[in-house]
Amino acid sequence: MAVTGGIKFFDVNKADSKTGASVVASSGSPSANFILDRNQYTVWRSVGSNDTITETIEITLSASETFSRLFLIRHNFKEFIIEYDDGGWTDFANVIGINGITSSVISETAYAANTAYYEFDEVTTTKIRISATKTQVVDEEKFLNAFVATTELGTLQGFPIIKDATKDKKLRKSITLNGRSLVTKSIEVFRCSINFKNYPPGLDDDLNLLLTLFDRDNNFFVWLSGGRNGDPYFKYQLSGFRIEDLILVQTVNVFKDKYRKNFYNGVVDMKLKLEEAS
Repeated sequence: MAVTGGIKFFDVNKADSKTGASVVASSGSPSANFILDRNQYTVWRSVGSNDTITETIEITLSASETFSRLFLIRHNFKEFIIEYDDGGWTDFANVIGINGITSSVISETAYAANTAYYEFDEVTTTKIRISATKTQVVDEEKFLNAFVATTELGTLQGFPIIKDATKDKKLRKSITLNGRSLVTKSIEVFRCSINFKNYPPGLDDDLNLLLTLFDRDNNFFVWLSGGRNGDPYFKYQLSGFRIEDLILVQTVNVFKDKYRKNFYNGVVDMKLKLEEAS
């Protein structure tokens, strides 16, 4: 376990409403399942809450699942605890969070970012509970866009070139009779390529991970930020590189690999082209 800033890849969400996971919230129950629906535009929101009320969100998985990574994506919690069911509500152990901050449990009292990430000792359970009391703006209604429980496929040790990180809304433009433009857009689709150009020796694990991802039939998550957030790591919050940008993708390129200038004992060139998946 480590948060080094290297690009991270993760398996699919073990808490996905499409596979039967469900949610019960202490308030705002009609919107509770939105945190598992893969939709970045829908959120769970509490009703009648303030900083003296602890709201609980209980996620029930479709079956007993094993995982060691958690995300709370786009939320406003300042003070919260996350536990899992092990015959009673139990703390996660040996926790590493955003920017590599370590803890013995997942328990926050002054959280300030809009997304939380945790690595911890692997657990097997059917239920997870989030208990949130205070919000980052005093007495706001609490909200959460997405919850992800997963396992890590790997973290890159090196730093390849990220090219063409785009969000395409499939823009269509036509000209009306008065000469003005009529523009229509769809929901955005993320794309990028990860170029391993002149990749140095000694990073065999990175190249093996690349091959594994290319051969993988199931979708997977890419996290370009690698768990690093704000200064001194990122001067600007560019789309695709923010901590909330955990994106479900699939490889879409024809795989080409080569030794640089046919020097078989030298560096290699490879590329992984990723596109957002449904």
